[in-house]
Order: sequence, then structure tokens, then C-alpha cells
Amino acid sequence: MIYDNLFIIILFHINYFRFLKQEIEHVKWYLIKTKNKQTLKASDYFSLLGIECYVPCKTDISKRGSKRIPLLNGYVFISFKEKIDYDLVNLNPYSTNIITRSGQPVLIPEEQMRLMIDHIESIYRQKDFKARNVGDIIKINTGSLTGLKGQIIEIRNNKIYLQIESLSAQVEIQYAN
Repeated sequence: MIYDNLFIIILFHINYFRFLKQEIEHVKWYLIKTKNKQTLKASDYFSLLGIECYVPCKTDISKRGSKRIPLLNGYVFISFKEKIDYDLVNLNPYSTNIITRSGQPVLIPEEQMRLMIDHIESIYRQKDFKARNVGDIIKINTGSLTGLKGQIIEIRNNKIYLQIESLSAQVEIQYAN
């Protein structure tokens, strides 16, 4: 009797964790069109509603401070675990419509979104530099130094240090495990 109950509990936990894994893997991203020059307001409004959203931005730094500038002005990426909730999307006064193809909302896979976010936000992981060694030359492909090449002079504590000859400077790149 005790073993039967234990077996049922173990099966419950296994199925529950499978369910959680499926739920995590099945996050769906959609693209929403916003009103002219209202992208960041639309994003903030979706966040207030509890909807995960993303707007690819660059930061413009001036004497008056820093300012976020959308790279895809007029568009916000939003995610839902199940299907899209049109009622929540329509509550946003700064959004106009959902981008569709053949009458169906365009679906963006979670993996593609994570790759895009990591790239735009310059989030590096250890695997990105696994095959790199001191002395290797690498090209910077994001940020204000895009296009410059540098030589790896040191790898230590989840950081890579580059010597950029054209600037006579050293750059530190931090990455997560």
C-alpha cells in the first residue's frame, strides 16, 4: 500500500515536471504594430498588463543623458504561454494591430527570440568563446565598436580581454556560464 502511494506520487511529480517543461518550451512570441512613435509607450503598457514584451533598442548617449531608441520603430514583440489574448492586446491604446500572414498571427519561436535578444543586448555565454584562445583575433559584431578586430590577450573569470590596435585600447567582454 505504501509503495503504491509512493509510486503515484513519483508519477505525479514526473508528469508535473514534464508539464512545466512543455509550458516553458511553448512560449509563443508575436509581433504587434504600434502607433507612430509610440513603440516604447506600447511596450511599457504591455509590461503594466503583465505581458512579457521586448523592443530592440539602442541607447543614444548625449550631454542631456541617455535615451532608448527603438531599432524597429513601430513594433513590439509580445509573448504568451498559450494562444494570443486579443482582449489584452486590444487594451493597449498605443498598439494598432497584430502582424498576420494569411489571416493568422505571425508566430516567432522562443529560440529565435532568445537568440535575437541575446545578440542585441550583447549577452554572451561561455559557449560563444569556448573555442577561443589567447592570441586569437576576433571581430566585434555588436555595440559601438562593431566591425573592429581585436586580439585576445587574456581570458579570466568569465571575461575576455581584447587588445584593439586601431584604438590603442583594451576592451573587456563579460560572459555568463
